[in-house]
Amino acid sequence: MAQIAAAMTLNSELQRALVGEPTIMAWIDDGRFVIGDYPNVTSTFDFGAERFVRSGPPRKEAPPEQNPFVGRYTGSVFLTILGTKHRFISRKALLVGALRLIEAARSGTLKNLAKYKPRTKRVVAQKPELLYENSALAEKFSMELMPGWFVATNNSTAEIDRYIRKAAELACLAWDRDISVDWG
Repeated sequence: MAQIAAAMTLNSELQRALVGEPTIMAWIDDGRFVIGDYPNVTSTFDFGAERFVRSGPPRKEAPPEQNPFVGRYTGSVFLTILGTKHRFISRKALLVGALRLIEAARSGTLKNLAKYKPRTKRVVAQKPELLYENSALAEKFSMELMPGWFVATNNSTAEIDRYIRKAAELACLAWDRDISVDWG
C-alpha cells in the first residue's frame, strides 16, 4: 500500500528537523522514510500524522560479525551515486552499502561481479564458501550482503576501491559522473 504525504508538508517537516542539525541524512529503511546520522535512525516520518516522530529503542542489530557498521571505525567515507550522497562510518560499511546501492540501481550487477576474481577471492558470491580459494576463510571473513548474496569482508582500502569501481563499470555507471567516493 502506498503511503502519501503532501510534498509541502514533507518539506516543512524536513526543514524543522534540520534546525541545528545540518548534517542529518534521510533514507528509506525497511519501507520507512527515516532521518538521522546514517545508519542511526533518530526519527521516522509518520504518514498518517504527516510529521516526524522520534524513534524508540534501536532495532535489534545482527551480531557484530555480521553488522557492517560495527568494527573498526575508520572515519566518515562518502559515496555519491546518481546524485545522492551516502555517509558510511567504515570502509567495510562503504563496500556493503555501495554494492547494495549499485545493485538497487542496476539489477544484475552482483551476478556479473561474482565472475570477477582478481587473485584469491571474489568480492561477492551466492555462497560464502565461493568467496575465497581457501573456503575456511569464508566463516570468519564474509557476511550476507542481501538475501542470496555474500560479500568478502577482509579487504584493504585499495581492494574496496577496486571492487566498487568494478561494480560501477559493470553497472555502466561512469566514475566521477554517476558514482564517486570521497575517502574523507
